[in-house]
Amino acid sequence: MKFLVQVTEDNDLPEYELGQSFVLEKTEKKADFFFRDQQLFYRHGNDEISFDFVKYLDHWNKTKPAKQKDNLGRALGLKKGEALLDFCCGTGKDSSLFIYWGLDVISFERHPIVYLLLVDALRRLKAHERYGILAQNFTLLFGNASDLLENYESKTIYYDPMFGKAKKKNKAKARKEMEFFKSVVGADEDALEVIGDLTQKGYRIILKRPDDSFDLALPKGVSLHKWSGKTTEFWRIN
Repeated sequence: MKFLVQVTEDNDLPEYELGQSFVLEKTEKKADFFFRDQQLFYRHGNDEISFDFVKYLDHWNKTKPAKQKDNLGRALGLKKGEALLDFCCGTGKDSSLFIYWGLDVISFERHPIVYLLLVDALRRLKAHERYGILAQNFTLLFGNASDLLENYESKTIYYDPMFGKAKKKNKAKARKEMEFFKSVVGADEDALEVIGDLTQKGYRIILKRPDDSFDLALPKGVSLHKWSGKTTEFWRIN
């Protein structure tokens, strides 16, 4: 896949670890991707989309969420140094929390635009003086996670799919990243199929879901534990 990136005369393309699936080409014409202050952005309507692991980690260092008290941390039930498979990296904010907690994270992203924005965010994280060391515990892969699982020993999966329509309509305007995901990436139509397949293969799934999303018909015989917050639930499915 070829992507054009608009850059200025004094702002060249950085080196990326993209593999053979992608080619980024510099252009002086307006393009969907562009650089500003050495950061990659994607034009989505009137919005500019970019992800920032450094910004996320600044937030975690300020709020200091404790894994043993946080609903997500309790749902994971993992100790520092243990491995976690993140099925849908998305903005990367949850993945940044996992490495903040000291977990070894392997994140997958199958949408090329999202993946490229994440690659740039990871490039900047690796170069950061304070947080760069955390990048050693983070692996980002392009592709369908279900097709790549056999390469990893971890049996714990974090899954945050886009389920599509909710039970009740949210009148508040979604933040620009969510509007981007809804219109460009779309719903994960295979989410229920993926959950069923993973449980049959013996994986433990930590499922993130809004509290107003549709009920899920889980396979018979699985155990289910829930941690509920004001707007979000985490389900541990064994």
